[in-house]
Amino acid sequence: MVELDVSILDFLSPVFSFLLIFAVTYAVLDKFKLMGENRAVKAVAAFSIAMLFLFSAPARRFIDVTTPWFPILLVGALALLSLFMFMGLKESDLSDAAKDPKVYWSVIIVGLLLFTIALIQVLDTGEGPDVKAGERTTEGINSLVHPRVLGAIFLLVVASFAIRLISEGAN
Repeated sequence: MVELDVSILDFLSPVFSFLLIFAVTYAVLDKFKLMGENRAVKAVAAFSIAMLFLFSAPARRFIDVTTPWFPILLVGALALLSLFMFMGLKESDLSDAAKDPKVYWSVIIVGLLLFTIALIQVLDTGEGPDVKAGERTTEGINSLVHPRVLGAIFLLVVASFAIRLISEGAN
């Protein structure tokens, strides 16, 4: 069986990261009119920010870690929305639900959680407790990303949402 050799994509990864940062930055600057109406100024600012990301290895690693999650989350969200629509919800019901603060705050919290996990993965140096004096250890980070701690945090978040929803229903 013939295997597909995609090793060239590792070589082109900085180019893809540069284009992604440039496009997202330009889109944000254009959408919110942060730099006025002049497209050239927005393009130069987006180019400068993309170049900063290109020359910063940790920033580029962060982009490389987080980028694959967006298509996965998009496919999961589309599957979930399709399931809800299959069960009889209408598009207007879904758009009303998306405007509900409970829903968009949940999405923001999940996004921040994924952002934090990706940041920890990028900044974790893998050093153990036997490092030389004066070097930064990562035992605190390792304890925060331990499965038991993450499970406890998840349960606390779920419990806090449950308490909030139950208390709102009681009023």
